[in-house]
Amino acid sequence: MDILNVQQRLNSDVEKMITERDIQGLVTTLEKGKDFATRMRAAEGLGFIRDERAITPLMNLLKRNRGDVKALALVALGRIQGRRATQLLIDTLKDDSPYCREVSAMMLGDSGDERAVAPLIEALNDLDHIVGEKARWALVEFGTMALYPLIDALEHGSSGTREAAIRALGEIGDEQATSPLIRALEDEKDTIREAAAQALGRMKGKRAVQPLIRLLEDRNPSCREEAARALGLIKDGGAVGALINICGDENKDVRESAVQALGELGDKRAVASLTNSLQDTNKEVRKAAVQSLGKIGEEQVKELLIRLLQESDRTLREGAAMALGELQELRAVDPLIYALEDPSGRVREAAIRALGMLRDRRALEPLRRALKEEWIRCSVRMMGFETRVTNLPVLDNNWNQMQILSALYEIQGDKTTQSLIEALEEAQINIGRDLTQTIHDYIERWGEVFPGVTRAQNRFLRAWRILKEGLTDTERESQ
Repeated sequence: MDILNVQQRLNSDVEKMITERDIQGLVTTLEKGKDFATRMRAAEGLGFIRDERAITPLMNLLKRNRGDVKALALVALGRIQGRRATQLLIDTLKDDSPYCREVSAMMLGDSGDERAVAPLIEALNDLDHIVGEKARWALVEFGTMALYPLIDALEHGSSGTREAAIRALGEIGDEQATSPLIRALEDEKDTIREAAAQALGRMKGKRAVQPLIRLLEDRNPSCREEAARALGLIKDGGAVGALINICGDENKDVRESAVQALGELGDKRAVASLTNSLQDTNKEVRKAAVQSLGKIGEEQVKELLIRLLQESDRTLREGAAMALGELQELRAVDPLIYALEDPSGRVREAAIRALGMLRDRRALEPLRRALKEEWIRCSVRMMGFETRVTNLPVLDNNWNQMQILSALYEIQGDKTTQSLIEALEEAQINIGRDLTQTIHDYIERWGEVFPGVTRAQNRFLRAWRILKEGLTDTERESQ
């Protein structure tokens, strides 16, 4: 009997045990099954049956096993639920194995049993970081049931517990946590102030605006950075002036967060400051400034963005292209078409994506030509010929081919398929069979990502066969 038949028989046996509610058989399979998938299915089956008679044999498994058998027993207990099962999971939060503590925390998150809240709060400060993260996730699943215990942990727990409690409160998002979180903005510990700012930003409550503005003057740059980011999430116009003031902060991350926040607020009062940030010494700040100007979208900003497509700074050209696409600025079509020949692959990619957003048919032919050129660059690199070819820019982003297909689809729908076939046939003339394998790899690996491409799969494969096998004209016409 071959391996496949053995596996099918084992799976059939497990399904039969589930149907017949054979608890002992499933427990035995969970412990001694031939492979992990079979043991996992047995654990799921016990959870599906949800018979408390399984708890005692599962408890025995916990005592005499380690590793995945013990973890699967915990999964089964978590799905069975009930007071006894929950207590076993709570007890396992003290287990020597971090993996078992992690699984217990996850299963307790689904239990809805209030008894688990306090042990999970204690587990927030587990020596294993992943266990602490799972405990936080479980407490968030409890929602308001965990609210007051978490607030108490914020105000009286250890340092690690307080920080994790803050993050959980921010994810729960209950208004009742706002005041304790605002108080935490004045904590002596930097990481507590930083976490509180992050949580308040997630909650987006207007009461936090003024306390967060004060935090923009904090001695710690990470706290200033999180305060700026939080103000951007809250989107209150009262923060514009304070954010403009810190666009000149000595720390680049603070400047970037301030610039991004001003873009989220979308207030035209920030235009002058953001324009100044285009000259920042840090490229990420410059890029953020371009993107934020695009979100404001004033007429003067649109004209500035079009001019930036001619800048010597690649970061500004890239950011301007993306912003113009998001603004749906049709005056940018011709400059963006010109940018398809930019020496920077990232700028070309941004221009391609922007033209797809604009959906202007003037871009169809330039995009088709660009498709062929990008594939030529890819093949030249693949064959190691770039050092001998002087009339092609150096390839630094071979993802652009598929971005072009996506853009063509945005402009003209399924007709993209014919454009691809024509481009592939031209490519055959230019660079031969080595390219066809590259094309085939792209279709096989990435085709499903793009709308239209999946629906046109057969015609893609036809194009590939035309190139790879050199079908005659008669054969092409017959397909």
